[in-house]
Amino acid sequence: MAIRPATRILSIEDEPVIASRIERLATDYLGAALKSFDHRPSIESGIEFLETYPVDLLFLDLNLRGEDGFEVLEQITSFAAQTVVISAYADRAAKGFDYGVIDFITKPFDAERLARGIDRYFNKHPTEDRAAKYLSFRTGRRVNVVSLDDVVFARGADKYSEILLENGDIKLHDKSLNQLESVLPETFMRVHKSYLVNLGKVETWQTFPGNRMDLIFTSGARASVSRAKIFSVKAMFR
Repeated sequence: MAIRPATRILSIEDEPVIASRIERLATDYLGAALKSFDHRPSIESGIEFLETYPVDLLFLDLNLRGEDGFEVLEQITSFAAQTVVISAYADRAAKGFDYGVIDFITKPFDAERLARGIDRYFNKHPTEDRAAKYLSFRTGRRVNVVSLDDVVFARGADKYSEILLENGDIKLHDKSLNQLESVLPETFMRVHKSYLVNLGKVETWQTFPGNRMDLIFTSGARASVSRAKIFSVKAMFR
């Protein structure tokens, strides 16, 4: 088994018995890889925690003492943490995936099902029916939602990502390129350590001496292609 990185988990769950069970099962499965596990009983206290402390993986219940977690999915998925929903409302799973949830676990669940949800955090590339359709961005408490059809590329910016839109706007997302790659559809391709591009927005490419290559988008923007990716990128457009 591959060595897993240290993982910080937050559970937003209003039933103490279920919260304790999630913690126990996650601890049993991750062992020493679990760096921390925190629990908050409400959306408000959970968001406050996310704004204050680093979280890698979030387990989110969607019915918390009358609060509808679906109403805040846009805000929740704008944070760096990857989100796994745990809910009895299986019929609403599609909406969760639309906003970048990486898995949807239906209550009641067993240890094996929770483990698969945790594994989704460590694995890349969702299936097409589980890929995001939107990205959400926070500016203070305000959340702006953008369709992936309007995204040209994501560019690495330290632990964040800069998202270039078709209209030329640049928005900062809390998720890194690696985290975005885990929720975006296969129409987005990692062509460079610093670029994750929307293949549907590529108009042409340009090569340079020294085995260098740029993609040129319909908007006129450019993105570098790494030498290791040049062959596979060209093959995509032949």
